[in-house]
Amino acid sequence: MEGQPGQWLMIDKISPSFTLELLETILSAHSPLLLRYDQFVKLIQEKVCPLVLKNLQSNDDRNFVVMVRVYRISISLIRYFSKVLDKQCYEFLSVICQKIDKDYQPWDKVLSLEVLRALFGKATEELILLNPNLVSSLVGAIQHCTERIAAKERTLTFNFSAKRANRLDNLTDTQPFSPSMEEMLILVLDCLLALSANVNKQVVEITWASVLETITLLMDRTEDDDTAVAILKIYEGYVNCACSSNLVTARDAFLTSLCKYVELYFTNI
Repeated sequence: MEGQPGQWLMIDKISPSFTLELLETILSAHSPLLLRYDQFVKLIQEKVCPLVLKNLQSNDDRNFVVMVRVYRISISLIRYFSKVLDKQCYEFLSVICQKIDKDYQPWDKVLSLEVLRALFGKATEELILLNPNLVSSLVGAIQHCTERIAAKERTLTFNFSAKRANRLDNLTDTQPFSPSMEEMLILVLDCLLALSANVNKQVVEITWASVLETITLLMDRTEDDDTAVAILKIYEGYVNCACSSNLVTARDAFLTSLCKYVELYFTNI
Protein backbone atom coordinates (compact mmCIF):
# COMPACT_ATOMS: atom_id res chain seq x y z
CA MET A 1 0.00 0.00 0.00
CA GLU A 2 2.88 2.38 0.73
CA GLY A 3 4.89 1.41 -2.32
CA GLN A 4 7.43 -0.58 -0.32
CA PRO A 5 8.59 -4.07 -1.36
CA GLY A 6 7.12 -7.06 0.46
CA GLN A 7 9.04 -8.31 3.47
CA TRP A 8 8.33 -12.03 2.96
CA LEU A 9 6.69 -12.44 -0.43
CA MET A 10 9.10 -12.00 -3.32
CA ILE A 11 6.74 -9.62 -5.10
CA ASP A 12 7.57 -6.03 -5.97
CA LYS A 13 4.01 -4.72 -6.28
CA ILE A 14 0.52 -5.86 -5.26
CA SER A 15 -2.80 -4.23 -6.15
CA PRO A 16 -3.89 -1.91 -3.31
CA SER A 17 -7.49 -3.12 -3.57
CA PHE A 18 -6.43 -6.77 -3.30
CA THR A 19 -4.16 -5.94 -0.36
CA LEU A 20 -6.99 -4.22 1.53
CA GLU A 21 -9.49 -7.00 0.81
CA LEU A 22 -7.01 -9.61 2.07
CA LEU A 23 -6.31 -7.52 5.16
CA GLU A 24 -10.02 -7.17 5.96
CA THR A 25 -10.53 -10.93 5.59
CA ILE A 26 -7.67 -11.67 8.00
CA LEU A 27 -8.86 -9.13 10.58
CA SER A 28 -12.48 -10.30 10.55
CA ALA A 29 -11.93 -14.05 10.28
CA HIS A 30 -8.96 -14.45 12.61
CA SER A 31 -9.36 -11.79 15.31
CA PRO A 32 -9.11 -14.28 18.24
CA LEU A 33 -5.74 -15.48 16.96
CA LEU A 34 -4.43 -11.96 16.34
CA LEU A 35 -5.54 -10.77 19.77
CA ARG A 36 -3.70 -13.63 21.42
CA TYR A 37 -0.29 -12.25 20.46
CA ASP A 38 0.98 -8.78 21.38
CA GLN A 39 3.17 -8.73 18.28
CA PHE A 40 0.14 -8.89 16.00
CA VAL A 41 -1.70 -6.22 17.97
CA LYS A 42 1.35 -3.94 17.78
CA LEU A 43 1.61 -4.52 14.04
CA ILE A 44 -2.04 -3.58 13.55
CA GLN A 45 -1.62 -0.54 15.78
CA GLU A 46 1.52 0.76 14.08
CA LYS A 47 0.89 -0.21 10.45
CA VAL A 48 -2.79 -0.78 9.78
CA CYS A 49 -4.44 1.90 11.93
CA PRO A 50 -2.47 4.89 10.54
CA LEU A 51 -3.24 3.70 7.01
CA VAL A 52 -6.95 3.43 7.78
CA LEU A 53 -7.10 6.83 9.49
CA LYS A 54 -5.20 8.56 6.69
CA ASN A 55 -7.60 7.26 4.06
CA LEU A 56 -10.72 7.88 6.14
CA GLN A 57 -9.70 11.52 6.40
CA SER A 58 -9.50 11.75 2.61
CA ASN A 59 -12.36 13.23 0.60
CA ASP A 60 -10.92 12.64 -2.85
CA ASP A 61 -13.08 11.03 -5.54
CA ARG A 62 -9.93 9.49 -7.01
CA ASN A 63 -9.53 7.50 -3.79
CA PHE A 64 -12.95 5.86 -4.03
CA VAL A 65 -11.81 2.25 -4.59
CA VAL A 66 -9.51 2.41 -1.59
CA MET A 67 -12.10 4.22 0.55
CA VAL A 68 -14.74 1.49 0.18
CA ARG A 69 -12.26 -1.11 1.40
CA VAL A 70 -10.93 1.08 4.19
CA TYR A 71 -14.46 1.58 5.52
CA ARG A 72 -14.88 -2.21 5.59
CA ILE A 73 -11.61 -2.58 7.50
CA SER A 74 -12.70 0.08 10.01
CA ILE A 75 -15.81 -1.99 10.81
CA SER A 76 -13.66 -5.04 11.56
CA LEU A 77 -11.23 -3.06 13.70
CA ILE A 78 -13.99 -1.42 15.75
CA ARG A 79 -16.02 -4.60 16.11
CA TYR A 80 -13.18 -6.94 17.10
CA PHE A 81 -10.27 -4.82 18.32
CA SER A 82 -11.76 -1.79 20.11
CA LYS A 83 -10.73 -3.05 23.56
CA VAL A 84 -7.03 -3.01 22.65
CA LEU A 85 -7.18 -0.20 20.05
CA ASP A 86 -9.54 2.16 21.85
CA LYS A 87 -7.74 5.37 20.87
CA GLN A 88 -7.51 4.38 17.21
CA CYS A 89 -11.15 3.24 17.01
CA TYR A 90 -12.25 6.48 18.65
CA GLU A 91 -10.37 8.39 15.94
CA PHE A 92 -12.01 6.33 13.17
CA LEU A 93 -15.48 6.99 14.56
CA SER A 94 -14.77 10.68 15.08
CA VAL A 95 -13.94 11.04 11.39
CA ILE A 96 -17.05 9.06 10.40
CA CYS A 97 -19.14 11.30 12.67
CA GLN A 98 -17.77 14.41 10.94
CA LYS A 99 -18.51 12.99 7.50
CA ILE A 100 -22.15 12.40 8.39
CA ASP A 101 -22.54 15.72 10.19
CA LYS A 102 -20.61 18.11 7.95
CA ASP A 103 -20.43 19.03 4.27
CA TYR A 104 -18.80 15.99 2.70
CA GLN A 105 -19.43 14.15 -0.54
CA PRO A 106 -22.84 12.40 -0.57
CA TRP A 107 -21.27 9.04 -1.45
CA ASP A 108 -18.93 9.45 1.53
CA LYS A 109 -21.91 10.11 3.81
CA VAL A 110 -23.66 6.97 2.57
CA LEU A 111 -20.60 4.81 3.21
CA SER A 112 -20.26 6.33 6.69
CA LEU A 113 -23.92 5.61 7.44
CA GLU A 114 -23.45 2.02 6.30
CA VAL A 115 -20.57 1.68 8.78
CA LEU A 116 -22.85 2.87 11.59
CA ARG A 117 -25.64 0.53 10.50
CA ALA A 118 -23.22 -2.40 10.73
CA LEU A 119 -21.88 -1.31 14.13
CA PHE A 120 -25.23 -0.40 15.69
CA GLY A 121 -26.50 -3.81 14.70
CA LYS A 122 -23.73 -5.91 16.26
CA ALA A 123 -21.33 -3.76 18.26
CA THR A 124 -23.42 -1.32 20.31
CA GLU A 125 -21.87 -2.51 23.58
CA GLU A 126 -18.37 -2.04 22.17
CA LEU A 127 -19.21 1.52 21.15
CA ILE A 128 -20.57 2.35 24.61
CA LEU A 129 -17.46 0.92 26.27
CA LEU A 130 -15.30 2.86 23.86
CA ASN A 131 -16.88 6.24 24.64
CA PRO A 132 -20.55 6.92 25.51
CA ASN A 133 -20.25 10.57 24.44
CA LEU A 134 -19.11 9.46 21.01
CA VAL A 135 -22.25 7.35 20.60
CA SER A 136 -24.31 10.41 21.47
CA SER A 137 -22.36 12.44 18.88
CA LEU A 138 -22.90 9.79 16.19
CA VAL A 139 -26.66 9.76 16.74
CA GLY A 140 -26.62 13.57 16.82
CA ALA A 141 -24.84 13.56 13.46
CA ILE A 142 -27.59 11.34 12.04
CA GLN A 143 -30.15 13.83 13.33
CA HIS A 144 -28.35 16.79 11.72
CA CYS A 145 -27.98 14.92 8.43
CA THR A 146 -31.73 14.22 8.40
CA GLU A 147 -32.57 17.84 9.20
CA ARG A 148 -30.44 19.10 6.31
CA ILE A 149 -32.19 16.74 3.89
CA ALA A 150 -35.59 17.77 5.23
CA ALA A 151 -34.73 21.46 4.80
CA LYS A 152 -34.33 20.86 1.05
CA GLU A 153 -37.40 18.67 0.51
CA ARG A 154 -41.07 19.49 1.04
CA THR A 155 -42.03 15.84 1.53
CA LEU A 156 -39.72 13.01 2.51
CA THR A 157 -41.28 10.43 0.23
CA PHE A 158 -39.43 7.13 0.03
CA ASN A 159 -40.34 3.47 0.00
CA PHE A 160 -38.67 1.85 2.98
CA SER A 161 -39.56 -1.65 1.80
CA ALA A 162 -37.83 -1.15 -1.57
CA LYS A 163 -34.97 -3.54 -2.28
CA ARG A 164 -31.64 -1.84 -1.75
CA ALA A 165 -28.01 -2.76 -2.16
CA ASN A 166 -25.30 -2.38 0.43
CA ARG A 167 -22.71 -0.11 -1.14
CA LEU A 168 -19.92 -1.50 1.01
CA ASP A 169 -20.59 -4.97 -0.37
CA ASN A 170 -20.05 -3.82 -3.94
CA LEU A 171 -16.34 -4.14 -4.64
CA THR A 172 -16.67 -3.86 -8.43
CA ASP A 173 -17.47 -0.14 -8.68
CA THR A 174 -14.48 2.03 -9.52
CA GLN A 175 -16.20 5.43 -9.58
CA PRO A 176 -18.11 7.34 -6.88
CA PHE A 177 -21.89 7.03 -6.99
CA SER A 178 -24.54 9.71 -6.61
CA PRO A 179 -26.97 8.61 -3.89
CA SER A 180 -30.56 9.77 -3.89
CA MET A 181 -32.35 11.44 -1.01
CA GLU A 182 -34.33 8.21 -0.66
CA GLU A 183 -31.19 6.11 -0.21
CA MET A 184 -29.83 8.38 2.50
CA LEU A 185 -33.09 8.48 4.47
CA ILE A 186 -33.49 4.71 4.26
CA LEU A 187 -29.98 4.40 5.72
CA VAL A 188 -30.88 6.83 8.50
CA LEU A 189 -33.86 4.63 9.42
CA ASP A 190 -31.77 1.48 9.11
CA CYS A 191 -29.23 2.90 11.57
CA LEU A 192 -31.88 3.85 14.11
CA LEU A 193 -33.69 0.52 13.72
CA ALA A 194 -30.43 -1.34 14.37
CA LEU A 195 -29.78 0.84 17.41
CA SER A 196 -33.29 0.41 18.82
CA ALA A 197 -33.09 -3.37 18.41
CA ASN A 198 -29.97 -3.45 20.62
CA VAL A 199 -30.82 -0.59 22.94
CA ASN A 200 -30.07 -0.60 26.67
CA LYS A 201 -30.47 1.85 29.54
CA GLN A 202 -27.26 3.75 28.84
CA VAL A 203 -27.97 4.04 25.12
CA VAL A 204 -31.45 5.42 25.81
CA GLU A 205 -30.07 7.93 28.33
CA ILE A 206 -27.57 9.43 25.90
CA THR A 207 -29.44 9.17 22.57
CA TRP A 208 -33.18 9.43 23.18
CA ALA A 209 -33.49 13.16 22.47
CA SER A 210 -31.71 12.98 19.09
CA VAL A 211 -33.52 9.80 18.10
CA LEU A 212 -36.91 11.29 18.97
CA GLU A 213 -36.18 14.49 17.01
CA THR A 214 -35.17 12.44 13.98
CA ILE A 215 -38.08 10.02 13.92
CA THR A 216 -40.72 12.70 14.58
CA LEU A 217 -39.32 14.72 11.68
CA LEU A 218 -39.56 11.68 9.43
CA MET A 219 -43.02 10.71 10.70
CA ASP A 220 -44.34 14.24 10.16
CA ARG A 221 -43.13 14.34 6.56
CA THR A 222 -43.54 10.80 5.24
CA GLU A 223 -46.49 9.44 3.28
CA ASP A 224 -45.28 5.83 3.08
CA ASP A 225 -46.89 3.14 5.26
CA ASP A 226 -43.75 0.96 5.42
CA THR A 227 -41.72 3.94 6.59
CA ALA A 228 -44.28 4.64 9.31
CA VAL A 229 -44.11 1.01 10.47
CA ALA A 230 -40.30 1.19 10.67
CA ILE A 231 -40.50 4.39 12.70
CA LEU A 232 -43.01 2.81 15.08
CA LYS A 233 -40.58 -0.06 15.66
CA ILE A 234 -38.00 2.49 16.80
CA TYR A 235 -40.59 3.99 19.15
CA GLU A 236 -41.31 0.51 20.48
CA GLY A 237 -37.66 -0.30 21.18
CA TYR A 238 -37.01 2.94 23.04
CA VAL A 239 -40.30 2.95 24.98
CA ASN A 240 -39.83 -0.67 26.12
CA CYS A 241 -36.30 0.02 27.34
CA ALA A 242 -37.23 3.35 28.96
CA CYS A 243 -40.11 1.70 30.84
CA SER A 244 -38.08 -1.29 32.04
CA SER A 245 -35.19 1.00 33.07
CA ASN A 246 -37.45 3.56 34.78
CA LEU A 247 -36.22 6.39 32.54
CA VAL A 248 -39.26 8.57 33.12
CA THR A 249 -38.28 11.59 31.02
CA ALA A 250 -37.45 9.55 27.93
CA ARG A 251 -40.53 7.34 28.37
CA ASP A 252 -42.90 10.30 28.70
CA ALA A 253 -41.35 12.12 25.73
CA PHE A 254 -41.78 9.15 23.40
CA LEU A 255 -45.31 8.36 24.60
CA THR A 256 -46.37 12.00 24.31
CA SER A 257 -45.09 12.07 20.75
CA LEU A 258 -46.97 8.85 19.94
CA CYS A 259 -50.18 10.22 21.43
CA LYS A 260 -49.95 13.19 19.07
CA TYR A 261 -50.07 10.86 16.06
CA VAL A 262 -52.94 8.84 17.53
CA GLU A 263 -54.89 12.08 18.06
CA LEU A 264 -54.20 13.22 14.49
CA TYR A 265 -55.36 9.85 13.16
CA PHE A 266 -58.73 9.96 14.95
CA THR A 267 -59.18 13.61 14.00
CA ASN A 268 -58.82 12.78 10.30
CA ILE A 269 -61.04 9.69 10.09
